[in-house]
Amino acid sequence: MLKLFLLISLPIGLVLAQERPKHFDTNYFELVPITDIPDSCDSAPAHGYGIVNGGLEKCSRYLAETGEENKEDNDYEEFKCKNLRVNGHVVDGKCECKDKWKGPLCNEFVGCPEGYTIRDRVCAPNSCHHDGTISVGSQKVECSCNAPWDGQWCERLACWRKAPKGHDRRWKNAGDHCECADGYDGDDCDIITKCKNGELRKNRCVCAEGWKGDLCDQKCKPNQTCAASGLFYGIFVVMAPVLGALIFRNN
Repeated sequence: MLKLFLLISLPIGLVLAQERPKHFDTNYFELVPITDIPDSCDSAPAHGYGIVNGGLEKCSRYLAETGEENKEDNDYEEFKCKNLRVNGHVVDGKCECKDKWKGPLCNEFVGCPEGYTIRDRVCAPNSCHHDGTISVGSQKVECSCNAPWDGQWCERLACWRKAPKGHDRRWKNAGDHCECADGYDGDDCDIITKCKNGELRKNRCVCAEGWKGDLCDQKCKPNQTCAASGLFYGIFVVMAPVLGALIFRNN
């Protein structure tokens, strides 16, 4: 029984320490790095995309336009320039890169080293800020971002990404960096320094009746008792290391 408890508690501890980088788009599709997109639309294209004749294509619409159906799709060319190109425009019904731009996404600048773009008037490896990875999601080109960055090009600071799910309030934006929100401290902002409606015990707030949250700062819904869950969690956090030590000692 104790071993089972430890097996359950260890993964929970790991989850609580996780940051949340941006690897999915707003439709919850996984962002696929452009370098992982196959060089054709022939078989198993990633998210339905392929790179054909040097350009990123949405395979179902590309094949309809160029295959046996051979129908012109001006809407697709507009879609492609708007969503699958960074610097594209439609010329004579076809999506093309604007002057001085090239590459599968029209994001490589002719005046920079091969494969580089220009960002803030300086040549850069890709269009993403803060070491992001140029990718494609369900609808458009955007960047996969390391925490705590967000936005299409990883240009926006989003400090909530530094905290595990359910603990978004630990961090706050402070201009160009993140810092601990009021009531938190430590390198990971996981040390609670005060409780708003409860008692601080072993770095956990035991909430008064009618309150919940890390700092007991969120009211429970009417006719709902939620303080007990906070108390159980506090007991769990305190007892897990003790039980773990007993198990290893007995073994």
